[in-house]
Amino acid sequence: MPGGVTAQVARAARQVARSAAWRVRRGAAVPAVEIVGYGETVEDGRVRAEETAEVFRAAFSVEGARLAGLGLPVPVQDLVRITARDFSGVPGGRLPADVVVTVDMPPGDLGTAALAAGEPELIRRAFAALDPGAP
Repeated sequence: MPGGVTAQVARAARQVARSAAWRVRRGAAVPAVEIVGYGETVEDGRVRAEETAEVFRAAFSVEGARLAGLGLPVPVQDLVRITARDFSGVPGGRLPADVVVTVDMPPGDLGTAALAAGEPELIRRAFAALDPGAP
């Protein structure tokens, strides 16, 4: 996997870890991640997806440990689902990338309504969960 792609996958994993921590804190559903690998054969696609998932999981784990140290634990279950495909069903026979990472964020009010209202007390209450010691 090229270095630039590795950095993009790691960045996405860190963002998903932060979102998962906030969602756990707010009692909302955690994100789901699907990694689809494509190749000349399904097995080639699976190898690409597994390599990408390894990078994603490692970065998620490191960021999760950092967040847990701040009192914001992330879920321990694996959020990643892997799918493999060959290029035969792809229009034009190829994609711009051999791996596609999709993050599904289930709906839920995670503080947006308080921000939209612009009321300082609503905002304080909505985001107080970021401080584990807050009342």
